Amino acid sequence: MADQNDAGERELLRRMERRFLEAILHLPDLLDPLEVDRIRYALGLASLHTFQPGAAVHGRHRHRPEVEIAAGDRHGFRARLFECLGPALIDEGTPTQVVRRSRRAIRRLERDLRSSRRHLLEQNIERFSAAELDAEVGCKALVVAAGGGGGAGYVHLGAFSLLEEVGLKPALIVGTSMGSVIGLFRARERRARIRHDLDWARGLEFERIFRFGSGRPHFGLPGLMQLHLVAALGELFRHPDGRLLRLPELHIPFLTVVAGIRRDMLRGTPDEWARRNGMVPQTRPGFLGRALQFGRAITSLVPFLQPGVARRIVIGADDLTRHFVAIDAAGFSSAVPGILHYDVARQDEPMTDLLKALLQREGVAALADGGLVENVPVHTARHAVEQGHIGTRNAFVLGLDCFHPMWAPRQAWLWPLTRLVQVQTDAIAHHADLTVSYSEAPSPLDLLPDGDELDRALETGSRDLEQKIGLVRLACSSFHWTD
Repeated sequence: MADQNDAGERELLRRMERRFLEAILHLPDLLDPLEVDRIRYALGLASLHTFQPGAAVHGRHRHRPEVEIAAGDRHGFRARLFECLGPALIDEGTPTQVVRRSRRAIRRLERDLRSSRRHLLEQNIERFSAAELDAEVGCKALVVAAGGGGGAGYVHLGAFSLLEEVGLKPALIVGTSMGSVIGLFRARERRARIRHDLDWARGLEFERIFRFGSGRPHFGLPGLMQLHLVAALGELFRHPDGRLLRLPELHIPFLTVVAGIRRDMLRGTPDEWARRNGMVPQTRPGFLGRALQFGRAITSLVPFLQPGVARRIVIGADDLTRHFVAIDAAGFSSAVPGILHYDVARQDEPMTDLLKALLQREGVAALADGGLVENVPVHTARHAVEQGHIGTRNAFVLGLDCFHPMWAPRQAWLWPLTRLVQVQTDAIAHHADLTVSYSEAPSPLDLLPDGDELDRALETGSRDLEQKIGLVRLACSSFHWTD
């Protein structure tokens, strides 16, 4: 119960910080920079609970012992902050009222702030320095949670492009389904090369990635088509000696969400499920045949979205999955039951053994699209931060949602499914500091759009995030303690 209360209070502190930052964006000259830094420092210090000294300074995990701030030290100053800043940042008010009330509150809180900071440094003199404490409080890491949605996910390219343009590099990327594929491209290098990746994508042929008919299932569920990511993307994700990159070898830490289909819910083996649902190997059907099959397959997704059918599994978050082949992580996360079948059929004994152990540990029959359990993975992103995946606990979680109800004629038929997914997304939205829901996107079924459609997706993703980029930049701007 104490942990739940602490998590709830930290979530409230995040909401208070966002309200303050939004008010500052409206009224940038009403407070001087020192006052802004003092208020932000107070909110950051009140949020402090556990962290790895030095991680915020270096922007990555440092393999140093974690430091937990004593409950008494946390709650004493936090209670005082709620008393002083609560009326300014929790109660109703205009941006002008928020800023003016915050100015009065920080003056009342100044002595407690100085005393609490000094006490923490004295109590932990052998565990962290003043510079390391100030960095943890004043440096916020950007964590991007990119959601799934088939071809709609290409809009994420525009968002990542804009983040690079304004100098914001993710400290962690968490992806689901198509969001994991786009996220994997971004995690490949520290510096984004979106235009280069787009030019490369334009040269891909449909048959190189997708093949009609389902292969024999080993660890995934059959579908109308097979997804061949290794054949399509392998040249970008291999070492010179031919070995496929594994998750720790990406330049940006990367996690992906997959759904583990429970054995009792599948009612048989993946092969038996395929036969019951007409997923038999076949040649490429005609246009009408494809339309009928896709319609039936999408309808069959609804039972998988019901609670208890699938289990959320985060690839890369634990010792067993940490060394997953990067392409395989994105592939399983994108494997839509009945539509796209992804599997590891190549000779790769370490991955085969890993997958067998994973299915056994989780008690699941197969791995499938992560969107079944968390389409916009903001909960996974926040949990990864809280568990110390990047060392610092001070992070801004940005959710990117490309699969929500849209009234565009070509996507209206998907409304029942997107509405069902939206309920799931809304339930965990509070874990994000900001979620951007794109105004438009390519069709989810357009898995390999042409060059013009890719350009429009890039423009949309950049334009829609640009409306909120001021908040993201301000939240991720560092500030310092000044005596």
